[in-house]
Amino acid sequence: MKENIDLFRKLRDTCDGVVKALESDDEQEIEAAMGRFLYLMVQMSALK
Repeated sequence: MKENIDLFRKLRDTCDGVVKALESDDEQEIEAAMGRFLYLMVQMSALK
């Protein structure tokens, strides 16, 4: 159960970073945030 909580916290934090990057209009930060999001999605997919 703790693993699920940690995973959803990471997802929440990563998505928050994407939103903040998009709001800032900083292209480098948007790319970095999207990269972190995609990396997390790959990790989640590997856990299946």
